[in-house]
Parts: sequence; structure tokens; C-alpha cells
Amino acid sequence: MLKNDLNNTASVLKAYRDYDGNDLYDDFPLRYTDKLFSNSLKILSEPYPANEDELDEIHEWNLKKVKGFKMILRYLWKDISKKDKQTMEHLLADFVTISFDKYYVKSEGAFSYYPKSKHASADGFSNMIFDDIGAFSYTKQKKLFGESIDSIQNHGIITIENFKPFVQKILKSDMKINSLRFYKTKPDSTKLTENVWAIFYPNNSVVLDVTELVPNLLTWADSTKLSLGNWTSVAKKKQELEKLHIKKPIILLENNIENALAVEEDVYCIGFNVLQIPKFIIKCNSK
Repeated sequence: MLKNDLNNTASVLKAYRDYDGNDLYDDFPLRYTDKLFSNSLKILSEPYPANEDELDEIHEWNLKKVKGFKMILRYLWKDISKKDKQTMEHLLADFVTISFDKYYVKSEGAFSYYPKSKHASADGFSNMIFDDIGAFSYTKQKKLFGESIDSIQNHGIITIENFKPFVQKILKSDMKINSLRFYKTKPDSTKLTENVWAIFYPNNSVVLDVTELVPNLLTWADSTKLSLGNWTSVAKKKQELEKLHIKKPIILLENNIENALAVEEDVYCIGFNVLQIPKFIIKCNSK
């Protein structure tokens, strides 16, 4: 029986299109993109395996997810409808959440390749698709989620004493806020991973903001005795992460956030979802 193989499909598409989804040959444009997407979507919609002892099944599920997401983001994104893009956003968000819940080893600050492992590994990097979804690049993020980027809500100015009630109200909205980043100066909308002073997780989310995650991964890379995985090396990943120049911010907690904000005269706050897409901005005034 024939079985859909996203790995082979991606290899074929690579021969016809570049990473921006443009046809490489005018005489041979990629056809049947609607069927390619619909069949891929069926595979990507498969739930996480119920039995975590079935490591081969989980391994296959992981490979299909990572390969499939990258394939659609690179080669088919420009062809799919707004509704299909929203479906993909939900699937990507679910995958990111599962990656942190099942594979992130909090004590080491990095990912394992198999679920609930005690130690991180070089191949664990393969679960991190933040680069592919534009979490480190305004240009890529805008290309993929332009409508979401352009519709960021500006909530003006708020006093510190009204900040927590505001956050509680925001959490009840459809923004699905995961993390809050704070800046002491007005942030550059094209460089939101820079100059982050502090972060806060209003929902105690398992998904880390990339401004906390990247420094954690670099710390692990510096301390681990591991060097090679099946698909990558620790040194290569470390080099890629260092180029981002992300400095770890202060991690604010529920019991100290108001006091920390009150010390600063003005602080800008931006809320992000699990895909690291900015959803709102507000200025916090201590006076």
C-alpha cells in the first residue's frame, strides 16, 4: 500500500521551488499545490501518540511534523488560503507546546530528542522550529504571519496599579498571550528580541519566550560534553544561536512584577503568543 512520505515530497518540491516558494523554472511551474497541501495537512493533523513507550512511533511523528511544517512554510505557504494559514498556525502552536511539554529538560535548559528524558541532546535541537517560523526575523515573520503582525493592538498608556487587571482582561481575549516582554525604551518593531529588560509569563506557560530560551540553550551548549547528534553538531547550533545576540532578561514573577515595574519611570510591554508573534503593546507608567 502506498504511504504519503513528507520527506520525499519535500525533496521533490525543493527541485521546483526556492525557500520563498518561487518557481525555479518558468517552463516547469509547480502544479497541484492544493492537493499537495491538503494531503500534507492530513498528516500534520495526526495527534501525538498516546503511548509514550512506543518510541519508534513518536520518532516517526516528530520527523513528519518537523519535515512537514518546514516544507509548507518554504514551498507552499504562498499558495494556501487565509483559512488554511490559520489552521497551520494552530498546528504549529500545538507542536511548539508539545515540544516544551515533552522534550524540554528544564534543569538543563535544552531539548531532548525523546519525551520526558532526564538529559538534553544535540538532536533535541530539531524540535525547535522558531527559526523556521520567523521568531528571530521580522522579515520572515511578516512574510508568514503578516496580517497578525500588522494588526498588533496599541493599548496606549496604563499605570502600574492597573497593570495586573489589564493583563487578566487580555488573557480572556483571543490573543492567546504566552509571554510579556518589557523594554526600558520604546522597542524597534523590527527587532523585538533586542533590548528586552524583563519577561513575565502570565499563564505559567511551559513554552519559553525565545529571549529566555536562546541564552539557556547557549549555556547548555557551553557546558555539555556532547558534540554530535545524528543530524547536527552542538558547535554548529551554538554558532547559529550566538549570531542572534540575545541577552537573557530578568524573569519577573507574580509576587514581584509590580514592584519591579514601579522602580522604572516608563516601561513598554509587548505580549507574544507561543509562536512569538507580537499581539499588543502598552506603555506602563509608574506615576
